[in-house]
Amino acid sequence: MFKRKSKISNIDSSDDYRGFLTEEELLKIELKETTLALDAAYSILENVTEPELIDSAIYELNSIQSKYTYLSRKYRDNFL
Repeated sequence: MFKRKSKISNIDSSDDYRGFLTEEELLKIELKETTLALDAAYSILENVTEPELIDSAIYELNSIQSKYTYLSRKYRDNFL
């Protein structure tokens, strides 16, 4: 039905690397990917002018911010 989006990362998208990384390293990668997604969402929000696109950009931004909050809390609780 839907094709899975590839992650923004310098690491091979085959996910074969996951078996070689610790949970902490994987979480750091997720946080970095989410930070990049936040930057992209802010950029889109700054550049759209149509009301529907502004709404869409805001929803996307809120979604990514929620994910970032979850991941950072998980990292803090488990590794700090």
